[in-house]
Amino acid sequence: MRKDEGGRQAEAGQRAGPGAAASLLNGLAVLEAFSVQNPVLGVTEVAQRVGLHKSTVSRILGGLTEAGYVQRDEETGRYRLGLGLLALSGPLLADLDVRRAAVPYLEQLTESTQETSAISVWNGHEAIVVEQVASPNQVKHTATIGTRYNKFASSSVRVFLAELAPALATELIESGQILRTAGDGLPLDHTAHLQEVARQAYAVNDGSTTSAPRSRVHKHATGDTLVQAVQHAASEVSTRLGWAASLPG
Repeated sequence: MRKDEGGRQAEAGQRAGPGAAASLLNGLAVLEAFSVQNPVLGVTEVAQRVGLHKSTVSRILGGLTEAGYVQRDEETGRYRLGLGLLALSGPLLADLDVRRAAVPYLEQLTESTQETSAISVWNGHEAIVVEQVASPNQVKHTATIGTRYNKFASSSVRVFLAELAPALATELIESGQILRTAGDGLPLDHTAHLQEVARQAYAVNDGSTTSAPRSRVHKHATGDTLVQAVQHAASEVSTRLGWAASLPG
C-alpha cells in the first residue's frame, strides 16, 4: 500500500535569501533528528546527528522551544518534540485521503492475520508510517505513526524503490540515503531484486529488521497466506481511492 508524496511549493512572494533558507533547513534537520527510537536527545547528540556545531544546535533548539516545537526537560537539559508540531501535522493527517481510506482495511487485515497492519507514504527517501492497527498479541511489532524507515531491508522501502527509475533507486542507495547493511540476507544486485519486487507487487521482510515474531508468523500454512491478505487490503484501498490496481491477479 503506497502513495507518493509531492514536493513542496513556496508561496508567491515568500522567497527567502540563502542565509534564511539555510537556517530553515537546519531547523528542519534538528527536528528530524528525533525519532520513535530516539525521542529524547541532548544538544551534543543532535549536533552529531545533523552535523552542526553544538552552539548552532543549541541556538536552534532554543528558538524551537520558544515556538513550542520542542520541549526542554529542566532537570536533564535534554529535549523532545513538542506538542506545537501537532498544529502543523494535524491538518495534513486529517486531509490525507489514503490514511482515512485505509483504516477499515487495516482493521480487517489485523483481524485476519492477528499481526500489526500499517500503511506508509513515500517522501522521496523514506517510508513514513501514517496509520497502523496494532496486533492484539502481547508480543508484537508496532509501527507508531511518524515512524520513518530508510533501510533497504525494510519491505515498505523496497516496495517504494521498486516503483522508481532504476538509476534513481541506485542513487539513493549509493548516496547512503537508503541504508544497506551487510548480512541483510538480500541479493547484492539491488536492481534485479527491485525488478522482482515490482513484478510480484510485494516485498518480504523475513527477520532482516524488526518485525513480528518469526516463529508465530511461520505458523501460517505458507507465506502466500500473508501475501494474499496484504495484497487484498492494498487492492481494496486502491479501489476506494479510485487508483488503478496493479496487483497480480
